Amino acid sequence: MILSDNSIIKLDYDPASSTVEVAHPDLYGFLLPEIKFNIDRLVETTRLLTVGRFQENGHLGKQGSGDISRC
Repeated sequence: MILSDNSIIKLDYDPASSTVEVAHPDLYGFLLPEIKFNIDRLVETTRLLTVGRFQENGHLGKQGSGDISRC
């Protein structure tokens, strides 16, 4: 289910696997307050959900994922 989708960040949550996926473009051209607002939204969203995995997809096609169950 898509939780947020705007020009900077897309948050997608899969409740079956407790995975949050974050996709974003190259953030170089965006203003810092706009980036901060979206990162704050990401943090608040993950606090409200039961998240077992977090997956980040950046502008270069690199993927990073990690098990955050120990956090």
